[in-house]
Amino acid sequence: MPLVGHISVDEYHAMIESGEIGPPVELIEGVITAKMGHSSRHSTVTHLAAEQLRASSPSGWVVRIQAPVTLDGSEPEPDIAVVRGRLPD
Repeated sequence: MPLVGHISVDEYHAMIESGEIGPPVELIEGVITAKMGHSSRHSTVTHLAAEQLRASSPSGWVVRIQAPVTLDGSEPEPDIAVVRGRLPD
């Protein structure tokens, strides 16, 4: 369900910092969208899958759970993301 349309990632961050918007939302292709809730089963499966991915991921890759991934025009919060880099990056 869109809340505000066609904004940049920088505008999205400013709105969060000012308290104008807050969780649970994410930015998808410039549209602030309400996030769906998660069941206990969903959370369990997500964590089990992340454990398997961590065990098989090569050095230089990080497995993130329900964390923002900043892209051009979007900042989704996928259940699991395998990203290049180190955790502090």
